[in-house]
Amino acid sequence: MRRIPALILMVVAMAIIAGTGASAQEVPQPTLPEPAIEELENGGFGQFIANNPMLVGEDVTVAAGETVDNVFVVRGSARIDGTVTGAVVGLKSPITVGSGATIGASSIDVGNGVAIASWDGPVTIEAGATVNGDIYSNAEISVADAANVSGDQIVLTREGAVTLVGDMFFSTFDGIGTAMWIAMIVMVSVSTLALGYLLILFGRSGLNNAVAAGKRSIGKSIGWGLFVAIVVPIAALLVMATVVAAPLGWGVWSSLGLLAAVGYTVGIYFVGRLILGDRFGHALTFLIAWAIYTVIAFLSLIPVIVGVVVVVWIVTSIYGVGMVAVAAWRVRKPSTPASSAPESGGDSPESITVPSVIDSAAST
Repeated sequence: MRRIPALILMVVAMAIIAGTGASAQEVPQPTLPEPAIEELENGGFGQFIANNPMLVGEDVTVAAGETVDNVFVVRGSARIDGTVTGAVVGLKSPITVGSGATIGASSIDVGNGVAIASWDGPVTIEAGATVNGDIYSNAEISVADAANVSGDQIVLTREGAVTLVGDMFFSTFDGIGTAMWIAMIVMVSVSTLALGYLLILFGRSGLNNAVAAGKRSIGKSIGWGLFVAIVVPIAALLVMATVVAAPLGWGVWSSLGLLAAVGYTVGIYFVGRLILGDRFGHALTFLIAWAIYTVIAFLSLIPVIVGVVVVVWIVTSIYGVGMVAVAAWRVRKPSTPASSAPESGGDSPESITVPSVIDSAAST
């Protein structure tokens, strides 16, 4: 059984929904039940995943007598014979609620809570089943006469599906709280600091080449960064949707996190060089720039400017990835003879490696 983080599931969900045609009729703005945040805060991430099954390409079953918080399934199926206190969400997955099963807490207000949401998957409610909330689907909804459904049955359009996914995503992160956001900032900052010094120790010439590319090839760095940030993830998702090449797509998708971390770290070092120039060594320059970015990260706790902080993170990471891509491309190109002049607007090998020479001379 493959379990994936909620964030990846939401991305896959939006990718599937965006590529599917639908009518443009207007639907109510739904709000999903609150996820099991207490399990996430008190029982840890493992307990949260156990109480919120998330599967892709496989079937999920909640047996009679079993209780979970929410169920998410993509390109599989869901069979509920036990109790789901929150919601069941399926994408291209049939959902069946068996006799004696219960979905949705009894305290959910009818018309303002979603018990079942399905896209391109039929929903079947068997006799004796209880559903406390609304049922959203763009496919067939079959409800037995002896079933107890306290909510409405609503035809789900593409716009409504996107709203459902967005509500699930943001309600989850709203409930996590400030403490976990601070913990995430600390973990990312410490990881970035460690990665930066590893790059300085073992990849100093690569950092110099990336800085040279970022200074002299702004357009190429932006272009390559956007290509890696937009085109590569979409291509990986499309490949993951296939059966034969799914491992390749998953491998590419898994590597994007490390690539983004490297790009973010290189971007921080680049900003440090822009601000401080060559007045300090590599280590001190990176440390000062890292401290500035750490302060900016904690400023995200202020709701008014959190959007600005996120944009700074994204721009730094994308430009850093672009610089690395341009520098790597130039390293693999054949060396230009010393007697020949460099192309207009390009960087000669000498200009790229000048910082390394300066650092070596200074150290002596």
